Amino acid sequence: MALKSHSFLFILLSILVVLFLVPSEASPPPSAPLGDWQVIENVNATAVVKIGKFAVKEHNEQTSESLRFVYVVEGEMQVVSGMKYWLVITAIRGGTSSPGNYSAVVLSQLRQKQNSTQLLSFKPGSSR
Repeated sequence: MALKSHSFLFILLSILVVLFLVPSEASPPPSAPLGDWQVIENVNATAVVKIGKFAVKEHNEQTSESLRFVYVVEGEMQVVSGMKYWLVITAIRGGTSSPGNYSAVVLSQLRQKQNSTQLLSFKPGSSR
C-alpha cells in the first residue's frame, strides 16, 4: 500500500512540474506596459469611429466651426486611468468640399459607473 501511495505522489508531482515549467502555447502574449502607445489596427472599428465623431462634434461645439467627420485615418491608444486615444481624422470644413486631416486626443474614462469622454486636443494636421 505504501508503494502505491508513493507512486501516486511521484506521478502527481511530475505532472505538476511539467505543467508549471513548460510554457503554454495558448497563453496570451505579455500586455503592453501601462502608458505605452499601441497602434490601433482597425481604425474602422465602431468604437474608434465613435471616438472620432465625438472629437469632431466636441471641437465644433467648442469653436463654433462646422467640420463634418469623414473617417479615421490612423490612431493609437494608451492605457492610463482610462483609455487615451490619439486619432488622425479626415473631416470637411463647412462651405468647402476638400477634406483635411486633424489630430485629436480623447480621454475616455469610467467614472462612478458612467463613461466620461473628454476632448483633450484638436488641431489641423496629423502630428500629436
